[in-house]
Amino acid sequence: MPFAEKMSPPVPPVSDASVQAYSDGQLHWIIQHGISPAGMPASGEAFRDEEIWQMVLYIRHLPPKGSLGEPQVYGERPKLKVELRTENREQRTENREQRTENREQRTV
Repeated sequence: MPFAEKMSPPVPPVSDASVQAYSDGQLHWIIQHGISPAGMPASGEAFRDEEIWQMVLYIRHLPPKGSLGEPQVYGERPKLKVELRTENREQRTENREQRTENREQRTV
């Protein structure tokens, strides 16, 4: 953004190491609540929680500044921790249901 260079405090590019050093949760909070001294408005009302997590994922996979590379996020994207937890929970439920079904078949 051309105007970002003139802002006070300065706004680092999202691919900058100082931004990448934030945890996923911190980036989510910043996007959701904004940083008013830096002129970044809150986005929590404009985006669903899932969309904010997608922004975090996008920020994590930006190509280096000046490269012609395409962010990995446009290809097969890595899964967010929340997605992995949901998949694990679903897998445990399926396993539990399978064990129950197997027990019922043995008792018949």
